[in-house]
Amino acid sequence: DFGDSWFHDIVIEKVLEASDDVSYPVCTAGKRACPPEDCGGVWGFAELLEGDHIMLEEFDIEFDAAEFDQDAATSALRSIR
Repeated sequence: DFGDSWFHDIVIEKVLEASDDVSYPVCTAGKRACPPEDCGGVWGFAELLEGDHIMLEEFDIEFDAAEFDQDAATSALRSIR
């Protein structure tokens, strides 16, 4: 969300030898879910993590901060290369 001042770090911890049967780039691991769109920036996301956010009630949103979608992260990486 352009107005919410999000910064994401992508850390390359290890470079492995390429395999012919893998399409690159590929995300091998990650932590936590991305904040939902328009959640109110860092402050709104902090409220979501506490389970106290108007979005959860008003828009009936289910959000699990511990969930990480490795396939979605890989798709996002491939879209920017």
